[in-house]
Amino acid sequence: SASEKESKLTTKDDAEGPHDGPRENNEMDEMKAAKSKHDIFLSKWELLSTAWKVLDINGDGYISRKEFEDGLDRSGLECLDKKTRDELWEEADINRDNKIGYKELKTVFNRWMQ
Repeated sequence: SASEKESKLTTKDDAEGPHDGPRENNEMDEMKAAKSKHDIFLSKWELLSTAWKVLDINGDGYISRKEFEDGLDRSGLECLDKKTRDELWEEADINRDNKIGYKELKTVFNRWMQ
């Protein structure tokens, strides 16, 4: 009958209706969170890329101690004392070969950015 169809439609609409809002909100929240993570990733990537360009002055794919020191000074960190600079260098030169490769900088940069 017509009233049974209306009842079924109403029941179906009522059953789905309350879920549409929260489900859409969850999807929007997930999209916003994904965009936020994407934006954070891009910001960190840009910072890392810029840091690498500033520090690897001669473009040989490694950062020497002198390049590191000069880069700190050019970045406005000339106020760092020798002890702090030594600690930063020690932390960044993970494999202790007296130079910092891109993977080392990326690893330590991620630690510093947390």
